[in-house]
Amino acid sequence: MNSIRHVSLLFGLFSFAFLCANLEGVETSLLYTKDITGISNLRQNSANTDLSSGIIIARFPYEEFPYSQFLKEAVTELGWFKSPGVKNWYLQTIPPESDSDFTVSGNVTMVGDASSLPVSGVMVTLNQDGSDNDTLTDVSGDYSFTLTSGSGIKLSANLAHGEGKASRGVDVADIVEMRKHILARVRFENARKMMAADTNRDASVDVADIVAMRKVILARTDYFSEDGDGNKEAFWRFVDVDFVGLSADAAFDQVESFEKIAIVNLSSDSSELDFAAIKLGDVNGDWTDPSATTLSGRNAMESAGLMRLSAPQATSDGSVSMDLHADGMQGLLGMQFGLNWDGQVLRLEGIETFQLPGFSQQAHSHLQEGNAQVAWDNAMLNDLNLVASEPVMTLHFTLQPGANRGTSIELTQLVLVGSNGSERAALGVASYYHPEGGTMLSSQGLIRSMHRSEGNLSLEFATQEGTSYVVESTEDLATGQWKAITTVEGSGRHEVIEMPTTEQAQSYLRVREISGIVK
Repeated sequence: MNSIRHVSLLFGLFSFAFLCANLEGVETSLLYTKDITGISNLRQNSANTDLSSGIIIARFPYEEFPYSQFLKEAVTELGWFKSPGVKNWYLQTIPPESDSDFTVSGNVTMVGDASSLPVSGVMVTLNQDGSDNDTLTDVSGDYSFTLTSGSGIKLSANLAHGEGKASRGVDVADIVEMRKHILARVRFENARKMMAADTNRDASVDVADIVAMRKVILARTDYFSEDGDGNKEAFWRFVDVDFVGLSADAAFDQVESFEKIAIVNLSSDSSELDFAAIKLGDVNGDWTDPSATTLSGRNAMESAGLMRLSAPQATSDGSVSMDLHADGMQGLLGMQFGLNWDGQVLRLEGIETFQLPGFSQQAHSHLQEGNAQVAWDNAMLNDLNLVASEPVMTLHFTLQPGANRGTSIELTQLVLVGSNGSERAALGVASYYHPEGGTMLSSQGLIRSMHRSEGNLSLEFATQEGTSYVVESTEDLATGQWKAITTVEGSGRHEVIEMPTTEQAQSYLRVREISGIVK
């Protein structure tokens, strides 16, 4: 039987000898593969031959020569040859000449639970014949390449660490959903959620991922994990869009095979080569593009009345306390908010709570000069019904030495997670403190407060660093005639000007930027 096979192969060799005149000795100048699955990845390895880099070479012992695969892999021309002293057959396939360019295109999309959003600025890499070409997705998440060769391609996508913020789209609502999965209350229903929850990239979802997420939420770190060399790892992963529909149980076994999109040979334009973007930590898929105008998650209810701050209570020793209430929240599973104030007026010494089980100031908050982050979740997922008449927590401040102006205390990024879902506040909530008292006029405009002291009227207003402001007065609004009192250079903090009350008793005051925009 072997003799008959060898005769047939030699007959085929001589029948196609005219196709192989330029291939003598070529086996010494090419890289070969051991198996049929890798043939599309081979490259020419010699400058001593004029063979195209699109040629595919496969190496097999001729006793096991795969005839059907041999013919299947041929494209337009076949070359057979047998080198003296080498007991191997070689297969060469030459891609057809292209009369026109090929276009390869697709999209990169953040796939959420309810809707999808394009992701711009993603680096998409196309590998062909061992060379890489890169392009960035546009504002619609689209990308495209124009190619002159029909050789096989591989596509991958990447966003390096530092592109965007690790905390965007990540909050206590995601942590609560992860705890439900870990405790087998509500398991993840798809592979996307599983990959998003694996923030430290160790192919498992556990408390270590929650710890990494809380550090990012509290602004203790700006990354979830590091590689073996101590470099911060990217907080995005990109996969073939078909991956998101897989079951959660298949996620870690299948993800590697979905991180590239491959085409063996191009015979025409290829479109819809789409990637799904997975933002690590964003389990519920509510990430929004930083350039978007929305202020909260796509599925979240917006309410400015989720929490409220009491008026500050000052004591003779210089300490100031303020209560935080969350009205009407039943089945509380998580709470998150930011806190901003003027660090040159007040210093936050600590947070006290009697209603949040397991709350630890060290683990669930990050206090800095002028700002703080708080993120707490109910680790056992027990429904917590808050006592409406009692504060959720009390904030304890001390007055900074020499402070002679006031400050607003603002709550931002409010998130409450309950048994029926999560709620977010689109606008912050503010209170106001001044060492000598005063009335808060607004938390939104430039002028924040005014108060009388020792025959003077103190006007306090917010500023931005690098911006100039003018304070003006008028005795009659109908005239539209305003007189400049003083100009102030913005410092990024509240500025205070003082005027004798007798002089300004019948006047209207305003503050505006020098640009002319009335605030």
